[in-house]
Amino acid sequence: MDNDKILTYFGGAFALVVMLVFLFIQPPWVDPLCHANKGYRDANFEGVVINKFIDWENHAYRVIELNSYKKRIYLDGGRQKFYDEFQVGDSISKPAGTLMVNIFRSDQKKTVDFEYPCEQ
Repeated sequence: MDNDKILTYFGGAFALVVMLVFLFIQPPWVDPLCHANKGYRDANFEGVVINKFIDWENHAYRVIELNSYKKRIYLDGGRQKFYDEFQVGDSISKPAGTLMVNIFRSDQKKTVDFEYPCEQ
């Protein structure tokens, strides 16, 4: 075999491996917001809202900052609509294993469902 054929086979094999790696890292048929449901479901947070802002340098995500270790909750995609539900001074909690976020304000409790509707 001459060098050109070896390089052609090697290049083709390399391209195939790269495509397979990308398919397994983030399959194109999986909605990234549906995939994010798992991350939000696994998360556990509670604290008092000390700041709200739009992080213009990071995809303009809406961010809720809590007093507990300055934890930040990034509201991505379909969850950005919940940004206005939170006010500075609110106490919030979300146990792991659920997408329900409890907001406590004065003597009232409100529950927000962070579930992003998916068919997958």
